[in-house]
Amino acid sequence: MNYYKALRLVTNLRALSVLKTKLIAYKLKRSIIGEVLLMNIKSTEYLISIKNRKGFIASGVMNVDSYDDNEIIAVTRLGFLRIKGEELHIISLNLEEETLEVGGHFISLEYFEDKGTKLRAKSKGILNKLLR
Repeated sequence: MNYYKALRLVTNLRALSVLKTKLIAYKLKRSIIGEVLLMNIKSTEYLISIKNRKGFIASGVMNVDSYDDNEIIAVTRLGFLRIKGEELHIISLNLEEETLEVGGHFISLEYFEDKGTKLRAKSKGILNKLLR
């Protein structure tokens, strides 16, 4: 393998290594011949499980923003999650595994986005364009 082929292979590997998931980074390696080897690919799925409106488990939970007996707001990979109910209590919150387990009587679950975060991101993008 000459120097230029090796350099091209390294460049292709660096460009392809941008693709990764939260749970397991995967590597997509392309050889000079064009064969593709996929290793360790696991898609990231976020699950919510409710048992008889009394038990709730969610994955992809990064933090709990606020909670009381009637409402819990969790920060998830898919946005904010509002859990409404009665006598709600957090059974477990594992930030390493990104899981949340809640007990109580559930009335509703709702995903929403923080409009302030969206607005700050938009203004930051405009500021970056002006500074270029």
